[in-house]
Amino acid sequence: MDFLPPVGTGPSFFLVPDNHNAQKVINDPNNAAYVDEKDGEPALHLDFTGLVNDKITLGRSNCTITLPDHYGAGIQRRHCYFRCNSSTGAVILNDESSTRTTLAYDQDADFSVPMSQAMNSVVVTRRFNRNIAIGNRKYYKFKLVWDGDEPVRNFLTQHPNQFGPESFDTTKARYIQGQVLGMGGFGLVRKAVNIHSGHAMAVKRFYNLEGKGHIMAIREINNMLKLSSNNAKKHDHILPILDVVYDKEQYRWIEIFMPLRDGSVYTLIEEADRALSDAQIAEQVLYQMAKALKFMAKYKMVHRDIKHANILYETRMQHDGVTPYYHFQLADFNLSNESAQARTFAGTPVFMAPEVYDRQLQSCTADIWSLFVTIVWIYNFDGFRTYSADNGFELRDKITGIAQHELFQHIRDMAIQDPSRRVSARELVARLEGTSTSGRADRTMGTGLHDDGDGAYGYVPYITDDVAQSFSNTFGSSSRQSMMSSSAMNGFSAMAEFSLAGGTMMPNPYQNGLIDEHYEYTDQFPRNEEVELDATAGFAESKVEDGEDEPGSGDEDRHNKGTEAESATPTYAFTTD
Repeated sequence: MDFLPPVGTGPSFFLVPDNHNAQKVINDPNNAAYVDEKDGEPALHLDFTGLVNDKITLGRSNCTITLPDHYGAGIQRRHCYFRCNSSTGAVILNDESSTRTTLAYDQDADFSVPMSQAMNSVVVTRRFNRNIAIGNRKYYKFKLVWDGDEPVRNFLTQHPNQFGPESFDTTKARYIQGQVLGMGGFGLVRKAVNIHSGHAMAVKRFYNLEGKGHIMAIREINNMLKLSSNNAKKHDHILPILDVVYDKEQYRWIEIFMPLRDGSVYTLIEEADRALSDAQIAEQVLYQMAKALKFMAKYKMVHRDIKHANILYETRMQHDGVTPYYHFQLADFNLSNESAQARTFAGTPVFMAPEVYDRQLQSCTADIWSLFVTIVWIYNFDGFRTYSADNGFELRDKITGIAQHELFQHIRDMAIQDPSRRVSARELVARLEGTSTSGRADRTMGTGLHDDGDGAYGYVPYITDDVAQSFSNTFGSSSRQSMMSSSAMNGFSAMAEFSLAGGTMMPNPYQNGLIDEHYEYTDQFPRNEEVELDATAGFAESKVEDGEDEPGSGDEDRHNKGTEAESATPTYAFTTD
């Protein structure tokens, strides 16, 4: 037997006979321990509590549930099995038969989602795939009736949404939609569950791609693929893309699938019950991000928006199985560019390197300055988390002054104003591995590539030039840059943050801007007014009155974390392959 008899907690469900042959399974003495009543009728009661492993197997011998191999049934020794994804609570039906004669379906065809041909598996829930058939010509047929709460529903949100809105072809379903984590001018980010594997992921959907919006979206996707998923060497401190899909008919939306993480450095610092102190977090962030920047420097890639909200974390255990640590990954590459080309004013003002304000050529050491500022923010040195400057000159003097404190003596050359004299990522990593506990600690943590499932770190096709041109043809070649929301992370995924304040986007026009390009302002800024972006104006103009949130300050993260789903009506989401 694969697991202990049912004991009554979820995920739990009944297999109710739906034909005469299925009734014989109920009557088989080998299955007596699992027979219970559902609505006055005998049924198999399957419960994942108390499992020896995470599978409930069905087949003709040595299985949890015995399926008699009557003439013509075609039942194999282990024909199929149910398993439960421990992180999401999703229940998945897997077909192990060589004849591929396990079927999940629904009496209502609109709620039938077929198995993946590659994985031979599909999620079953109380909302769809409520029937299964096993054997030749659907020899055994059962209805799935759920018992109590459904964990995957609770994981997604109290009010899970459906599959799609772009297509009602269930054969193209990719994921089950969940809670909205953020939204804004370009689209939205959702928590989701892969419909074939049950793995958790975040789905970022770009659907408002007018102007140069599609260019920024495609840049983010291809840059992340270049550094993570499609790089032969990979890097465990750069978040991978699991997959990319887009509208192949009208070229109006793009979706990227990424691992779901616990939060960002920004949200971690606010957690009252976090496992580590500010100093311990700062040490781990410094070393792990230095390694990520060293990897990026090999490809002459500048991120240009290193900050607390763009560094995601996942809580893991060290090799002793007892001591927790935080594994950090760099995300959000929509501002990144090759160093030889990077001259634009981009990023978040307080974290920007001096050469960004001066409109000078930006090399990989611009990210080193931003990482130093992030470390200062984590320490909250001299109240830095609430610090504001009137201009870029005041800010750079503040940073270089902080660097002289003995707390930062081993990394103060990260904050040298002259980028040619600033320490490189390679030098920084070597120093940290030789003079601090960071490197030694990291090597005890098991930082090899983490299994995120669903093809993480596998090859994902780039968005090609001809596809990019198709998007350009759809949206036109506007000379005006579309207004963009803050390039912060919402702390739950690898997605650019979208503000939920007031249900509308509240952008800071001095973030993510391109020098000498025009912007159309909205809401708190003059409507329909085009202005030249000034590199130092962002500080004076973005100051706020006491009690107000500064646009782009990151306070949206706090709002986003507790956001309810936008609809209490269950719906289902489909995307095209």
